[in-house]
Amino acid sequence: MIEIAVCDDEICFAALIEKLLEKISKKNRIKINVEVFTDGYDIVREIKNGYCFDIIYMDIEMKGKNGLEAAKEIREIDKVALLIYVSNYESYMAESFDYRPF
Repeated sequence: MIEIAVCDDEICFAALIEKLLEKISKKNRIKINVEVFTDGYDIVREIKNGYCFDIIYMDIEMKGKNGLEAAKEIREIDKVALLIYVSNYESYMAESFDYRPF
């Protein structure tokens, strides 16, 4: 089973990503588990508590801890999860590479 996290403060967008992932997994007969987080604090806390994700879809601009701050903390704990930024903010692109996105 592939463990996937979606972290986005826009619930409707996070739900859309989750729905698309489930559609793709069903079509390809791949078992997945998707956990949705609405803030960087929550996903970092979950990972610090020992939960491991194979893939993380991360928004950058969020209330509270933004995606770059969360990615920095995640990379200190987990160096192998595939980190995929989902954002419309091109201005963060250069900095986002500091945390080794997929």
